[in-house]
This record gives sequence, C-alpha cells and structure tokens, in this order.
Amino acid sequence: SAARRSARTAGSHRPRAAAVRAPRSRAAALSPGAADAARRTASAARIAWDGGRVASARGLLARAGRLASDQGAARDSGGLPGIIEFAHGDQERAARLLMCDSGAAAGPATSLESAALAVRAAWNAGATARRREALGRLAELAGTAEPPVRSLLAVLLRWWTDGPAGGAGRLPADAVAAVAAAPWQLVPPAPLVLAWGAEETLAEAFRHRLEVLRHGGATSALLLTAPQAAVLDIVRGRWAEADANAVEMLRLAEEAGTQHAACHCLNVLARLAALRGDERAVAALTARAVQLSAPRGARASTAAAYWSRGPAALLAGRPHEALEHLVRLAEPAHPAGHPTFALLAAADTVEAAVRAGRPEDGRAAAAALRGWAERTGTPWATAAALHSAALLEQDGAAELFPRALEAPGAAQRPLCHARTRLLYGQWLRRVRRRADARIQLARAAETFRRLGCEPLLEQAVSEQELTGGSGRSVHRSRPWAALTTQEKRVAGLAAAGLTNRQIADRLLISPRTVGHHLSNVFPKLGISTRRALAGVDVDGDARPST
Repeated sequence: SAARRSARTAGSHRPRAAAVRAPRSRAAALSPGAADAARRTASAARIAWDGGRVASARGLLARAGRLASDQGAARDSGGLPGIIEFAHGDQERAARLLMCDSGAAAGPATSLESAALAVRAAWNAGATARRREALGRLAELAGTAEPPVRSLLAVLLRWWTDGPAGGAGRLPADAVAAVAAAPWQLVPPAPLVLAWGAEETLAEAFRHRLEVLRHGGATSALLLTAPQAAVLDIVRGRWAEADANAVEMLRLAEEAGTQHAACHCLNVLARLAALRGDERAVAALTARAVQLSAPRGARASTAAAYWSRGPAALLAGRPHEALEHLVRLAEPAHPAGHPTFALLAAADTVEAAVRAGRPEDGRAAAAALRGWAERTGTPWATAAALHSAALLEQDGAAELFPRALEAPGAAQRPLCHARTRLLYGQWLRRVRRRADARIQLARAAETFRRLGCEPLLEQAVSEQELTGGSGRSVHRSRPWAALTTQEKRVAGLAAAGLTNRQIADRLLISPRTVGHHLSNVFPKLGISTRRALAGVDVDGDARPST
C-alpha cells in the first residue's frame, strides 16, 4: 500500500551545499567584529537551510540574532525566519514574518521572494485579508523583477485576484520559462494551478525546475516543490510518477523535519490511495496529515486530506459519509474549510449528494462550479459544471453529458473525463440505450484500467455486464493494458536490456523511480524477473521468450 511504501522507500539526497557550511561557520567565529560575525553566521544559516540541515540553520540563525539583532539576522539570511516558519510552523504567523522580511530585505530580489511566499502562506492559512495585503506588496515589487519574472508576476497577480479570465490556463512563453528558472518562492501552489486550469502549461516547467533543484543540491526548495509537481501529475494521469516522487520526498521531509512538505507528500499518497480503493491507507495517511497541518493552521493541507477522504468513501459506496467530509471544505469555520479545495471538490460533492438522495446539498457546489466556469472559461470547470448539472437535472442529462465530454480541453484530465463517461453510460443504460451505453462504458473502463483506478474500473465493468457487454473478460485477458504509459516505456526499455541508470537517463527520471515502476510492472504482467520481460510485448502481443 502507499502507507507501507512510504515507510520503506528512501532516497539518500546529499546536497552539494554541505561542503561550504563548516568553513562559513568557522569564519563567523573568527570574525573580528560582532556585526561581521553576525552577517557571516546568518549567511551560514541560509546555506544550512538550503541544504536541508534545519537544526543547524535554526542554531546558526539564533546565534546571528544574539550577535546583532533578530531583524538583522532575518535580513542577512534572506528572510530565513519567515521561510522556516512557513516550512515548519503556523502559516498565518509565517505570512506576518515574511511581510516584515519583505520590507527589511537586503535587496529587491529577496523582498520579492518574501512577498511571494507571504501570499502562499496566507493562502495556506485561508487568511483572505492577509493574502490581499501580501498581494498588494507583491504588486508593488513586481516592477523590480527581471523581464521574464515580471511577465510571470503580471499573469499570476491577475490570476490570484480574479482567476484566469479569457485566456484560461495560458501564459506567455517567457512567463512559462520563468517558472522553470524562478526562485521556488514565486511558484504558485499546485491546487491553484489546477483551479486555473494551467497544469498542462506549467507541468513541464515544474519538471525542469525539479531537475535543477535535484542537481543543485537545494534540498529544502526541492522538498517544497516536488510534492506540488506530484499534484499536477495526478490530475494529468501520471500516477506512477506522482507516487514515486511523493514516497521519496516524504522520506526526505521526515528526515529534515519539514512538516509542510511532509503534509503535501502524505496528501499526494492519500489521494492516490483513494483513487486506487485503498481505504486503510487513506485513513492512515490523512490522519497523519491532519495531525501535522491542523495545529499549524495549514487549512490547505487539512482540506486536501478531507478531499481524499470524501472520494474514498464515495468510491466505496458510502455517499452519506463522503458528503460529510466534502461539505466541510465549504465551511469557513471548519479547520478544513478552504475555498480553493471546495471548488476543486465541487463535482465530487454534487455526486455524493445525488447518490445520498440529498441533491439539495449539492446545489451550492454546482453553482460555484458554474460561476467559476462562466468567469474564467477554464475547460475543467466548464466540463465539471455540465457534468454536475446532468446529475442534478436528470431531464437534461441527454444533452448535458455529451456537452461535458465534448468541452474543449476536457479530455486533458483523463480521470474526470472517464468519470463523466461512466455516469453517462449508467444513465444511458437506465433509459435502455444499451448500445450507446456500452460505447461510453468501454471507453471509461479503458481509462480506469490504464490509470489503475480499481474502484471505478469495477463499476464500469459491472455496468458493461448489465448492458450485455463483456468488459470483465477483456480486463482479465489483457494484463499489459493495466500498465500506465510511463510503465510501458520503462518496461520496454528494460526488455531491450537497458539498466535502470540508462533508462533513467533516457526518460529524465531517477533510477529509484525506474525501480519503482518495475516493481509495479512485474505483478501487473504476472512475472517476477527482468528476464521475463523479453517475452511480453507491452504494446499488446505476446512475444516468444528468447
């Protein structure tokens, strides 16, 4: 299960910055003046933090504060007190500290980074007024940025405030390039990227940014960025990549004591476990995530945990329980109340309400989707709004379901698109349009099979049987169909004789990720050795063993 893998899968990330920490610390001790020593010590604290040595960073920062002042230590370390609070502490306090750091920073670049991170911290906390204040400060500083970053900020400031009206999810090329090269503080949180419909635009930029962080030894920045990329991978149907990255980063986050990153990793694994039907893992992972997030006022992380609990119960056939989890996302007074997650989970909320026989409890969620779709034009929201309307207004389902499926860009989120097909197929079967139902159900089943979404695959196969189809026998006779696209690539290269390192270099992933993919491939294909891959054609036909 995801919970067991997260406990045993590890990475040994040794940042290059480690080599310079000790000389900087010794130089600080030898400095003739306290002010000079304080500056050197604060600088050493930032290097320690960047390399993932949190305890050392805290100790050096405290020493710098004693040598000079806390404000001076914050300035000379590039706003480290606020960054540490963001990664480990209370999110609203982090926003306050970062705003102070932004005003007292040594240079415009650090001021900009602190203001951008203050926006994220306030968003995490669900503190609307403080986020508005931080956005105002960020807007004031945007003109000091280099041209590509300035272009990125111009778009993000508008999206943070009003959503991506008109050009939904699209950024200028220089802004996309800026995401790949900009400091991690400027990268927006993944759930907002999803709400903006910008996951396809930004996914490759995120991927490039992670490669830079991995090779540069920036452990702390990597820990706070990699789980964000994993969130995008889930929605884009790249579950194996998301799983492998979250497991690796969770180990590193727990070693470093970076609670914010650990919460993100736990929630990524919980989301995947929910979609795969592993309820025990969902319960364990979300309990750990809430235990870390709730005391820190990290509403976004708590909301993400509830977003996993709701679908897990819904897919297990307990819509009343699912609804109890999901409605909390729209309750401002609840620790899981968060508007971004309420919007992202709105389609789940509507389905849970309809299945529970309480459609009135889903109408507010449907209205929120419809309003966002009308205001921003984002394809996912347009499709989700039509999908939800079809569930609530059964008389219009014959028109609404096809419109949801045909919405431009809707297929870019394969799971959501396949769920619409499944619901449409169920409706078609109920109105005795069995031939049409079989078409929709077969296409849905193929996507669920490819993703490894067992609960929905089982539903689709059962519905196919009710229409007189033979989905279950097809499912059993084609084991390679259960492989994800990336698993097929890895398996094909392994079958050709490439080593894990060679495969990793070819696909631009880590050797550990290659091993993780192969550990999934073997049981899916019913084999136990790498040699046996030579006898399987993962594109569809069996090959004779050599």
